[in-house]
This record gives sequence, structure tokens and C-alpha cells, in this order.
Amino acid sequence: MVDLYLFDVRRNEAALRHFLTARQLSVLWKRVAGASLTATEKTYYYKFIKPRLAALQALFGQDSFVRGASLIVPGRAEKAAALLRRFGRKHRGQRMLISGSFLFSKEYHDIDLFVFTKYRKEDYVARNVHVTFLPVESLSSLFVASLSSISVANFATTPPTSFDVSLDDVVRAYELLVNHVLNGDEHEQELRDLLLRAEYVSRGVILDPKQLAALCRRCDTLPFLDDLLVNTLILGFRRKELKERLESLIKDYKGLAREYTGENVSHYLETYTEAMRLAT
Repeated sequence: MVDLYLFDVRRNEAALRHFLTARQLSVLWKRVAGASLTATEKTYYYKFIKPRLAALQALFGQDSFVRGASLIVPGRAEKAAALLRRFGRKHRGQRMLISGSFLFSKEYHDIDLFVFTKYRKEDYVARNVHVTFLPVESLSSLFVASLSSISVANFATTPPTSFDVSLDDVVRAYELLVNHVLNGDEHEQELRDLLLRAEYVSRGVILDPKQLAALCRRCDTLPFLDDLLVNTLILGFRRKELKERLESLIKDYKGLAREYTGENVSHYLETYTEAMRLAT
């Protein structure tokens, strides 16, 4: 998944030849194709090629950037760019990004447009466009790293590739999701949050939106979520840290169980006890 300007670099090859050397063009075509770059080629790309692409953007008046181009349904990137220009008139000077099933699936229900802002604002829906406001700080989050891996934006997205996801972050995401499932509440966002954290912690993988959507469709049962949590804890954290935290959680929930008979408490206890058995 790479940053690309929305204009077709192949269509503008003649112009690119005036800006880039033959060697740099070769590296750019590899980047466009999604091929892995060597350390030297990465240096070429980030130090020489990308800044010159920015100059081309200004020259050609382009204002949109695409990532995950090979996974986007033909024609959708152009439509997304048009939406960004339209909503840009309302949200002037704001960084905006479109992601979700609109880009990678032939069938979709709505279009997800994210606006990054310093100020808290109310989300809204304009026809089939769901506008969500996110704090600027979220640009460095695991969530946005995933979101932007298949996206069209009005700015070049360069999310980090390393994130600090703690054991408590994973446990909180699991408990929140289990509560929603047991209460019969809508829980798509909570499921995505847990899956995203679990895959990153246990395998070091940042799921793209298409992968995340596919995983959500087959992982929405409590037994699966329980197994997911146990495996994530075992694979993602040091045994000493894990056992200490599990001992504390089990002790706390055993105490709570004497006063509260909610199904969620007994569910947590069963899952954490299994994790402790495997960690011992």
C-alpha cells in the first residue's frame, strides 16, 4: 500500500521524465506496482522522488492522494476525489480522507468521509456520505494507519508503522465488545477495534479495511472472540507481565461475582482463567 497522487503517473509519463532520472522512474514504477523496494530504493523514493511528485501535483493542480490503488474498484478513486473537492468547500483547510467499502467493494451502503480537526464537532450524514470528525492526534493512531491503507485523501498520509498497544488496551476492547454482544447492542465498531488491536499485537499486522471487513464477517461469535483474546494475550505479551495482570483481573472479578451476577462477569472469569492456564 503506497502513497500515490491521484493523477495517473503512466498518463503523465512524459512530464515525469522532465522531473525524474531513469533510475528514479524505475523505482517509481516498482512503487506503483506495489513491489518491495530495497533500502537504497526507499531512500531514492522518499528523498528524491516523493518531493518531486509534490511539485508535479502543484504543476498539474492535483489535490488528491490514493493509497491501496490496486484494491480500489475502477472509477471509485475519481468519484472519491470529486467528493473531497465538494466537501472541501464546506470544510476549508481541513484534512479529509475517504475509506471503507465504497472504495474496495462493488456493493456498499454508504461512503465514509473522515475530517481531521482540532475541535470537537458533531458527525453528520449528507445523503449517503457519512462524515465523521476525528481529532488531528488520531493521524498517528493504529486505527487511521489501517483506515488510510486503502483511501483517497486531500493530503499525503504517512502514518507510523509502530504502535504502543498495551495489555490493558486489548482487555478493555474485549470487555467492551463482550458487553455489547451480551446486551444485543450494535457492535461493529467495537469488533473492528478488537480485531485490529489483536492482529497487530499477536502478529504485527496492520489490517487494511478490506481485510478487516472480511475478518469481521466470520468472527462475530462469543466463542471465537474468547479464543481470539486468549491467543492474543499468549502470543502478544511476556508471560511474567501477562500472569501478573491476569491474577489481578481474576481476583477482582471473583470479588465482583460475589455481589454481581451479570453474565459478563462470569464470562470474563472463564476467559481469563483459561488464559492463565495456558500462560502457566
